[in-house]
Amino acid sequence: MEPKERKVGGPPTKEQEDAEPPKSTKTGKRTTTLEELGPVLPIGISTKGGGLNKSFDLFNFNTGKEREIGKERGKNETMASQVTIVLSNMLSALGDNVDFEELKPADRKLKIGQMYMADVFYMYVYCRVQALGDRIEFENVSCPQQCGGPNFNFVGHLNSTEVTTVDTEEDLLWDYELKRPVKLRGKVVEHLTLTTQRWMNLLNLKGGSIKLAKIYAVRGSVVGLVGLEEFDRANPTELIDAEVDQISKLDLEGLANGLNRLQVGPKMTLEGACPNCESKFVHLLDWQYDSFFSTSFQ
Repeated sequence: MEPKERKVGGPPTKEQEDAEPPKSTKTGKRTTTLEELGPVLPIGISTKGGGLNKSFDLFNFNTGKEREIGKERGKNETMASQVTIVLSNMLSALGDNVDFEELKPADRKLKIGQMYMADVFYMYVYCRVQALGDRIEFENVSCPQQCGGPNFNFVGHLNSTEVTTVDTEEDLLWDYELKRPVKLRGKVVEHLTLTTQRWMNLLNLKGGSIKLAKIYAVRGSVVGLVGLEEFDRANPTELIDAEVDQISKLDLEGLANGLNRLQVGPKMTLEGACPNCESKFVHLLDWQYDSFFSTSFQ
């Protein structure tokens, strides 16, 4: 079949708009729960041999650790910095070759920043379960369907959190076909190869850049200007702002949606049902330290 002619920057055809969603390698992806997975990272840390080391260990979360975390927290901290502070104090070991007890505080934070976002989120949830148990009570919840009934309390269990894991880093790669191809580095680009984000990408979102989170997420995920079949993992691509700015709004939304659909790690939602009308709902969790590390949410 002959490839369809595309005009760089031109409007997409209906066939292009109706194209299939992003293709992922998927071969080693599987879904489990936090309770089943335990102290095992969804992705893991790359080893020299090309594998992934998935083990980690935590200190006991006592009042002394609460004091250490409290001393580091600031007035204008972001959610990502809160997570980093907690884990830099709570992680005792990471993989077989990283002894967190021997690292300086700044080196701990750097090591966490280099990890995949999915792994950092997972350790944060696991830490909460180890500290306070998996039960979370949500107080004074109103029915999302606005059935008119009285507000109610809702109990969720973090051990039931769904977690998507992978066997290799290759399983993180996925292909996106641009609906509006762009010219980058002297050639017409019709495909982008992407992977999941590193934690540092979220840490770098501060102040006004938070409003540009979608753009930074896409920039931090693109690793190639070709499709999966041609991608050379030994030579990944990193886009600069000027190159990302060439991507159409249509494709920016498609890329952002793909990142959400192909997310790896914990799915931070809990399901429940309104006791008044029995309508099912999905409740999003608040990652902020004062909320997440509490026995109940307001």
